[in-house]
Amino acid sequence: MAAVKPFFVLLFVLLLNGQGLAQAPQCQPATNINISVTKTGQLVKGAPEYNVVIRNTCPVCVFADVYVKCDGFDNTIEPVDPFTFKKEGDGTCLVKGGAGFRQSDPIQFKFASQEPINFA
Repeated sequence: MAAVKPFFVLLFVLLLNGQGLAQAPQCQPATNINISVTKTGQLVKGAPEYNVVIRNTCPVCVFADVYVKCDGFDNTIEPVDPFTFKKEGDGTCLVKGGAGFRQSDPIQFKFASQEPINFA
C-alpha cells in the first residue's frame, strides 16, 4: 500500500501539469527585461553621465542573445566595454555579448552623452 501512494502523487502532478496548473512561468524577454537609466550627477567632458541597469525580472529564466533598441548610443562620450553592451549596425545593442544572464546577475554600465538615449 505504501508504494501506491507515491504513484498517485506522481499521477496527480502529471495531470495538473497536463492542464497547465503546475507549469513554470513563461519566459518572455519583452516582459521580463527591465532597463533603468538614471543620471549619476557627474559630468564627463561637459556631458551628463548616466547609469544603466538591465535586469532579468524572471526568477527562473535565463536570457541570452538579448538585443535592445539603442538609437544614438554610438554618440556616447564615455566608452562602454563592448562585452557588456555593444552597438550593432541596425539601431540595436547586444547585451553581455549575447551570454545568458539570470535574475541575480544584473548588467550595469555608465555612459555620457549630450542627448538622452531611449533604450527599449
